Formats: sequence, structure tokens, C-alpha cells
Amino acid sequence: MRAYGLVESAPGRSVYRPTEAGERAAEAWETGEEKGLRALREAWQTSWFARATSRRLAQGPALRIGLVSKLMMLSNSEEAQRRKVEILVDLMVAVGMLRTEDGAPPVSTVRW
Repeated sequence: MRAYGLVESAPGRSVYRPTEAGERAAEAWETGEEKGLRALREAWQTSWFARATSRRLAQGPALRIGLVSKLMMLSNSEEAQRRKVEILVDLMVAVGMLRTEDGAPPVSTVRW
């Protein structure tokens, strides 16, 4: 959540507080799921991973494995971090930032 701009470190050991974006997302969730998802998309739109994904998919759909590899390369992630990057792509699909191709399983192609 911290890496995605929704919480920040607070004084104390392992203590966090919501950022303004996190507060907006929480308030939006209270009014409904669609508003909450929209708030998360808006909060993440300027993140490095959203910009990188947008550039990667500017020419059209791509294989999910290619997108994961591109994000890993840009973040200087080791192979041990692959699952975390896969989860990030899953989250982008879940909030509606990415969508899978019609009829394709979520592991094949994604669109921005």
C-alpha cells in the first residue's frame, strides 16, 4: 500500500497512516465498489508502473508474461520478486486499469 501511494510511514515502529489518496479511496469505497475502484485507478494513474504499462501497451495488446518482464526490468527486480510483480498486474486488472482480451484467460494478453 505504501509503494502504491495509499499509506505513508508514521512515527513509531511499523506504523502507517493513510495519504490523501488513501483517504479518498477509503471514502469512495464507503459509497460503493465502483467508486472505490475508480479512486484506486486515479491514485495509481501517475505511478511508475501505470506509466510503464501504458507505454508498453501503446501499440496494442501484449502477452502478460511480456508485461511482467518489462515491469521487472524497469524496477530492477530479481527473479525472486516475479510473484510480487505478477500480483501487481493482477491488481491492475482487478481495479480496471488493464483488461484481458475477449475470451482469453487472464494469463495471456492484456490491454490498457
